[in-house]
Amino acid sequence: MLTYQDVVTIRIGFLTTAAKDWDDMAGGFEELESLYAAKVEGVATDGTWVGVSAGAASSRFSATREQFAAAQVEARAIASLLRDAHAQFARLISQVETTVEEAKQADMSVNSKGVALYDLSKLDSKRSDPSYSQDVLKVRMAEATWTKAIQDAVQAVDDADQGVKLALHEAAGVKSWFERAFDQATGQGYTFNGSAVGDIEVYEAREAQKYADQILAGEKPDDLEEWERLMRDNSDDKTFSQTVLNHVGPEGTIKITNQLNTLAYDSDQRNQQRYLGVEKGLADAMATATQDPKSEFYKNWNDGLKEAGMKRYDWQGEKVRGYQSLVTLMQHGEGYSDRFLHDMGDDMIAAERADQGNDNWDLPKRFVQERDEWFANDPLDGLLGIMSRDPEAAANYLDPKNDPHPDDGKTEDNDRLKYLTRERDWDVQDSNWHRNPHDPDSIWGDPLHRSDTEDAQNRAGFGAALVAATTGIDPNNSGGGYVTHSEVNDRVFEGALKHLSAEGNDFPPSLRTPMAVAMGNFGDEVHQATSAHNDGESPLDRGQVLEVAKQISRDQFSYATLQDAINREIVYDINTGRNGDEEPLIRGGRTIGFLEEARYQGLKVDFDDQRSEATWDAKWDYHTWGGVVNFIPHVGDAAQRGVDVVTAKWLEEEMARIDSNQTRDNLATGTDKEGRLEALADQWRRENPSAIRPDDRYGTVDIVDNAANNGNETAKDLAGKGS
Repeated sequence: MLTYQDVVTIRIGFLTTAAKDWDDMAGGFEELESLYAAKVEGVATDGTWVGVSAGAASSRFSATREQFAAAQVEARAIASLLRDAHAQFARLISQVETTVEEAKQADMSVNSKGVALYDLSKLDSKRSDPSYSQDVLKVRMAEATWTKAIQDAVQAVDDADQGVKLALHEAAGVKSWFERAFDQATGQGYTFNGSAVGDIEVYEAREAQKYADQILAGEKPDDLEEWERLMRDNSDDKTFSQTVLNHVGPEGTIKITNQLNTLAYDSDQRNQQRYLGVEKGLADAMATATQDPKSEFYKNWNDGLKEAGMKRYDWQGEKVRGYQSLVTLMQHGEGYSDRFLHDMGDDMIAAERADQGNDNWDLPKRFVQERDEWFANDPLDGLLGIMSRDPEAAANYLDPKNDPHPDDGKTEDNDRLKYLTRERDWDVQDSNWHRNPHDPDSIWGDPLHRSDTEDAQNRAGFGAALVAATTGIDPNNSGGGYVTHSEVNDRVFEGALKHLSAEGNDFPPSLRTPMAVAMGNFGDEVHQATSAHNDGESPLDRGQVLEVAKQISRDQFSYATLQDAINREIVYDINTGRNGDEEPLIRGGRTIGFLEEARYQGLKVDFDDQRSEATWDAKWDYHTWGGVVNFIPHVGDAAQRGVDVVTAKWLEEEMARIDSNQTRDNLATGTDKEGRLEALADQWRRENPSAIRPDDRYGTVDIVDNAANNGNETAKDLAGKGS
């Protein structure tokens, strides 16, 4: 393998010089071919020489001239390969250099082995600080991150180097010792390669096809490490990706996935990471190959996928659907086009709607549980999870205004969000032991299908997609912070409120936290709605907001997620309000009162539920939901100033509720929110020093307390109207 030093010191200019020499050689062979055809081959073909000997000579002369022609093809192919190699190396070496420069800009140095190092003496002034050990840990983690980035960039150069070697050997007809010995034994001499091609990826695709064929034949690949390299190095190349996928087709891709997973998780776990590396490469190749929805490849692939995706395949004692295996594969990849994800999702929904028994994906509970962490037994939910990594793709898919058939010349809406929230059967796990694994689709295949249940990952993908679609933030990587909402984000959020509030107490528990995150992300709109005097003042349907907040409050973690976000929104409004303006304080009180009533109604639903009681009586750990701060709209001093005090008071009250056994009753009284209201009053007074009387804290507290009572009553009235 190439080292870091090899990469940063190598000179690649010789490749273009060599390419020119090979082109010149091809020109020389072309001249020789013309001369040979005229002066030698012509003797046997111009009609002056006749007879058996002339015929024999003509055949030999023709074969020789064809070698001159083949030599031109081979030489030009090698010239092309060398230029291709130069372009690849130039790009990849530049990436290594860029990564090193970025590491240096991040205050790192990089040694001769490509290891990133930080000068810890820069932290000497902090040695006595309590956070010193944490600071050192962060530095070490940063060193490891930059070192890996450099190593990955070097690995990419080495991968390309191996690909160039393979292509040059194939184009030049380089053979192994055994192959040369065989040729000599059979009297075959050396010939030039008249079928040589000047594209590195074509040769690598042919090699990858060989390993794929071995897997399809039930064998292990001859060289697993090389197959992994081929897929890793070339999955971003359109020619390579489409060549490989065309060779195996959708059904072959599914069968390869099943076999790779059997090897990775069962019969050859020692090489698990390499098998999964191949899967990632295959998934990324699919993403690359399907970028253009108007291409012939895309059309043929999708048509084949519809059939192969719904077909059942024997795998580990069960008959699994193709889509289940395919989404399992796709979970390893990235970079899928919106259209490919949307078309695939719509095809699965169409198949679900066509199945009156709602048993398309059902598999036995034991089978699902044993593979729960990696197998996409619910492929639609798995696909939605993949969409969540691309917030724009998720938003467009769940947007009711998104045209599901953009190529038919019509403008149509869709009901995907309604289907997923209100209509879909999410019970994809068989909980009975009478299922016939050999014929699961017959009338007797699953006679007790009414005992089907949700699986452990129920709606995990949909919940993530819902967060991404409403917030514009990838929930799997939210470090980038708040994203300004688009009209699409707004429509998805309002649609989610509408459909989920209509579910009432059937609101899916697995969507409580995702909706809490979404409502916190729309904190300004939610705060306006919960503090409004009437519907005309509210940007959202207040009844829907109340119902969703009520359902969120049935879970401690979800409730805390929403409350934390709303606390921040209230404090931000106070900190940025006009001097002396009491409206932010009054609105803060009304919102707290409104949400307290939502909490009361939510917990009243589960009052006799021992599981709910155990959850709510557990001690609170604020840090468990601290990561949701990445979804909060406001940052900086105005957002942070005073929020810690308000949050501390709120947590203090929650703990007091537990300690006094009042967690789940007497929740509508004012005593459970007094501390937080007083903290808000104090924060308002600190932000408006010129507008207050120092001795009138009582009056300020009274204002926010009355507002909280009014908000409480508003929520009660809305509940009475059947929110």
